[in-house]
Amino acid sequence: MMQCVIAVADKVFDAFLNMMADKAKTKENEEELERHAQFLLVSFNHIHKRTRRVADKYLSGLVDKFPHLLWSGTVLKTMLDILQTLSLSLSADIHKDQPYYSIPDVPYWITVPDTYEAREANQLTECPACVTKDCSNFMASLNLHNRYAGEVYRMIWFSSATGQMSDLNRMMVQDLNTALDHSNSQHYTQAIFKLTAMLISSKGNAHKPREILDRF
Repeated sequence: MMQCVIAVADKVFDAFLNMMADKAKTKENEEELERHAQFLLVSFNHIHKRTRRVADKYLSGLVDKFPHLLWSGTVLKTMLDILQTLSLSLSADIHKDQPYYSIPDVPYWITVPDTYEAREANQLTECPACVTKDCSNFMASLNLHNRYAGEVYRMIWFSSATGQMSDLNRMMVQDLNTALDHSNSQHYTQAIFKLTAMLISSKGNAHKPREILDRF
């Protein structure tokens, strides 16, 4: 019976992934994906092993389909909040304190085991497969993000000080067009990272970079 339920759930989850992939990349849709990732992260720390396994499988499927969730600030914050909550449970009095802990900014609770040994074992050994599998890729992406964010920040500061922000926008767009014209993949990647960092630094006010990035 349980296998039938899981088989149906797998089909429904696959349909959900395909439906979300076909939707436009709007803020509302991104927030919906983040909410599902948060729910699966909390479920991965469920007290029952079968629930943890199912959550791990679906979380891996979600990240495989939408890898950018691994560096979403919202998802990362939830990961850290869960780790902190599990750490706090190690110092709680198992004879007095309830084994239920709320996770900040999400409407979910975590139930922890009723012994210190089990709590410590869960914290030390349990890790979502998607995080383990993509840890190196995540760290590499984070390093690239920091590198280009710092470079673009200095460019923005200088352009603002000299009143040449419009020239900076044109230069970045021209760099991208040049990379496309010459089929230079390395130059293209650098240009995309710079445009993305420019858009993030401008908090959505850089209309030209946004128009360019929306094409890809």
